[in-house]
Amino acid sequence: MNLKYWLVVGAVLLGGTLFFLPKINLTADDNQKNKNEQQAEALDETEVYSHHFAALDSIAQKTLADFDEEFAGKKDKKSQDSLTFKQISVWEQKNDLMISGLLFARLARNAQQKGPYFLEAGTRMLGAMETANDSIERQFAAQSALHFLDSASISEPNNLDYQASYAQAIALTDPAPLKGVSMLRKILEKNPKHQKTWYILGTLAVQSNQMEKANGRFAFLNENYPDFPDAWYYRAQVLYSLGNIDSTVICLKRFKALINEPMLKKEIDKQILEITKK
Repeated sequence: MNLKYWLVVGAVLLGGTLFFLPKINLTADDNQKNKNEQQAEALDETEVYSHHFAALDSIAQKTLADFDEEFAGKKDKKSQDSLTFKQISVWEQKNDLMISGLLFARLARNAQQKGPYFLEAGTRMLGAMETANDSIERQFAAQSALHFLDSASISEPNNLDYQASYAQAIALTDPAPLKGVSMLRKILEKNPKHQKTWYILGTLAVQSNQMEKANGRFAFLNENYPDFPDAWYYRAQVLYSLGNIDSTVICLKRFKALINEPMLKKEIDKQILEITKK
């Protein structure tokens, strides 16, 4: 079992965890970069929605069309938001992060408290960077993620979780990812034990193959937030990559004890059996 297997299984089991994403390459070829940026700018939400809608099965299309027709007849915000959530549910059943992200952004624009919706929108767009059909859509997703997460941080400038998510987006999309890391370190100056910042720093260390550093960051989370299951799971992955099987099993068992999903518990048991019988 290699680390790639762990990351794939982890992403599926944890509902599409979005921290182990490929960095968008914005610098490989300047001419192609400029072309992609121009095309991405030319994309608008209507065009993206239409493209994804056309790829759906007829039942999903009919369901969404009915929601759209009902939405057009509603004038009050509460009813419109309720229908938008129903649309999001359909798209998430199809694992379409990009469109569900756009719909959360719609909710944000009409909300008094915009931050939580912009956070959901931006987080999904980070995931959409990985699942996009082509480089044009990946660029669109990257730009959208930056915009939505920046909007979340602006809506509540003292919210460190929002600042951390925006910094993560910069680290994953900017040609100079250390800008995002620098922002994360500034958050730790304000709150040295900020959970989300330590978690993002840990996953960024994994992405750059700095496993010892990642292990230290997840260990910090295990010590200070022992009931945070994801940190145990991803530390297990890191320890496995470092060849420390006994500690890997300990972390997996701690993770299993903190979750409630029966199917996920069974999968963890399978992973423990596989790595201990070698």
